[in-house]
Amino acid sequence: MSKVKIIVKRVFCLIAIFIILMSAFFIKMYYVDERMGIIGKDLSIVIYEDEFVGYIEVSNPKFRNDSRQIWFDLWFENKKLIDYMRKNDLEIKPGRYCINQCDRFEKVLSILEFEKIK
Repeated sequence: MSKVKIIVKRVFCLIAIFIILMSAFFIKMYYVDERMGIIGKDLSIVIYEDEFVGYIEVSNPKFRNDSRQIWFDLWFENKKLIDYMRKNDLEIKPGRYCINQCDRFEKVLSILEFEKIK
């Protein structure tokens, strides 16, 4: 075999390995909703002890220390959550919640913890 063929095969193998590794990275990073074929990212939402999170706070982007935080405004069905919280006079309890951008409203309701506004 000539040296050129060996070099071409090695370059091809390196490219194939790179593509496989990048594919594995993106599959792990993103969540695919098989029912709709929608791709979404996991959102890790933190509500601190000193925070009040009612429906108005859920509808607006969140900033802390001058940087934008991952928040409910990045979730596809946040309008349903806002309506639900407003109608039932609820706030979200402090804690760490992990939802996906593609999660359905019912699933997010089962993840979040609420309490009546005092």
